[in-house]
Amino acid sequence: VETDGAHKNSSSKVLKTAQSVSGVKAQAWDPLDCEPVIVTATAAEVEEVCAAVGLGKSNTKAGSQVHPKDGTAAMRWMISPVPVKKFVNRYLEKRPLLIQRTNCEDFYAQVFGMDEVDSIVRTKGMQYTYNVDVTRVDDGNRATFNSNMDGTTDTVDADSVWKRYQEESCSVRLLHPQRYCDKLWPLMSALETFWTSAVGCNTYLTPPSSQGFAPHWDDIDAFILQAEGRKHWRVYKPRCLEEVLPRASSEDFTDSDIGEAIIDVELGPGDMLYMPRGFIHQANCVEGSHSLHLTISANQANTFADFMELALSAALQTTVEECYEVRRSLPPDYVSYMGVMHSDKEDDPRRTEFLQRASDLMAQVVGNIPWDDASDQMAVRYLQQRLPLCKAGTEGVSKKSKGTKARKLNCSSHVRLVAKDVARLAVEGDKAVLYHIMDNSRGHHMQLAEESEDCAQQGVLEFEIDSAEVLE
Repeated sequence: VETDGAHKNSSSKVLKTAQSVSGVKAQAWDPLDCEPVIVTATAAEVEEVCAAVGLGKSNTKAGSQVHPKDGTAAMRWMISPVPVKKFVNRYLEKRPLLIQRTNCEDFYAQVFGMDEVDSIVRTKGMQYTYNVDVTRVDDGNRATFNSNMDGTTDTVDADSVWKRYQEESCSVRLLHPQRYCDKLWPLMSALETFWTSAVGCNTYLTPPSSQGFAPHWDDIDAFILQAEGRKHWRVYKPRCLEEVLPRASSEDFTDSDIGEAIIDVELGPGDMLYMPRGFIHQANCVEGSHSLHLTISANQANTFADFMELALSAALQTTVEECYEVRRSLPPDYVSYMGVMHSDKEDDPRRTEFLQRASDLMAQVVGNIPWDDASDQMAVRYLQQRLPLCKAGTEGVSKKSKGTKARKLNCSSHVRLVAKDVARLAVEGDKAVLYHIMDNSRGHHMQLAEESEDCAQQGVLEFEIDSAEVLE
């Protein structure tokens, strides 16, 4: 059963017709006409999808582990019974999607539950702020309790966390639990192959009747997976075009800032809520029920804007190196006819000449845009951030697999990649550089090489430029 807000006719100039790379025109859409879609699914419908992709059963913790064969299978399971193609074409970045599943209470508990929360905080040597946040909201004000009951802050004490949760009504947030939870790792690894960008995860455990966070928007596409308990969510559409698909998260808002909610619902176990970037939201626990949910995040810093920043920066650098005209000094008197205070001097020939000269130089910059090099940089960023492989038949694969006898390679040896997206060839200066993920660590998931000294030299092989064609 699917319910959808009525699509309104609009003569607004914001209506755009997108042109895909393949030349097929996408459906015109109004970014501010974003009524949510609600899908109600039965256990039988969900079970049919799970069987089709060979994943865990819809209503049993004893079902097979969620271990997707590829990214599409992972998405099909997570948003079942909505088809992946329909989700991408109709909902992605356009409107919220709420999936309510009946008799599927343990659907997401297959990958994460209270036992996993306890195991992580008790056995994995967690650090406050970096791995765990303990907070409480009173009268709209958030307080943080990132310390043990004895005042120490070096390593998280599980008993202190549970005491604050049970007796002080504090919420517990785990950052990047996929680094430590073996049940969550396969799903997250597969989702990254679907999005071809790093996919993050945080989990939120909140006690009954606790106040939630203030209204805000995020810079991610968020998939809220309700694993246990219930939580009340309110979602609001973007207030203006400037807030559609933002590249940074917002400050906190007050209720008077955000208007009327387009979604006002209690998520129960097994339900899912998708929110595109820029949709304001807030949540709180309901009376008599705790809540444990996962927030799966996609497409952070994975936009055309990020791509073009890389491309234009490289194009400008190339133009500066190759074109002496762009290195010439500005005219001594340009301040007398350029700038906002002189913008009305359209008949000034000096201004006309200056603008024409700048436009000609900009055309050279655009002509030097290295589209493929920028694509490689985005792809390398993804490889550096992503999880190591977790696929059936490839667990534990590395260049130094234990117990594997080294084999000599010769011209008749057959060699294959363990997966199609584990490496990327780039040309940097006079070198052919092969980036790969075989040294990636779960403990550094979501980190770039420049953010961690441990990652800086991993996953990089350099060859002479003459080897580029063979490597390709």
